[in-house]
Amino acid sequence: MNAVQVSELKAGHDLDALIAEKVFGWKNVHEHSFGNAGMYWVGDSPRGTMDRLPRYSKEISEAWRVVETLENHPMEYLTDINRISNEGTKETLVWAARIRAVGSERYIYVDAETVPLAICRAALLAV
Repeated sequence: MNAVQVSELKAGHDLDALIAEKVFGWKNVHEHSFGNAGMYWVGDSPRGTMDRLPRYSKEISEAWRVVETLENHPMEYLTDINRISNEGTKETLVWAARIRAVGSERYIYVDAETVPLAICRAALLAV
């Protein structure tokens, strides 16, 4: 995916599935029915078991797992998260995630309405 495509991704199951696959190595991510419990997104986690898909793009605790996984990636990605306004007004504040591999001069920069969404979009461009 290119930067424009990633910037258009909304928080939700599709983005969470991409994070699970590209960052965490999940396989076979899909929607699954659990009878009366309803529909859930699941996949084959790296542990080799079918697990419920975390909400990486909506829950900060799950998004933080993305940051920690990138830090432990062989490329050793570093992440900065800031609240910024390109126009200098409170109304235009956004969350910005900036990621780069240790030793690299190239930064990946993404801004979004929420921290989890910024982290997930930047992570997809990094890996």
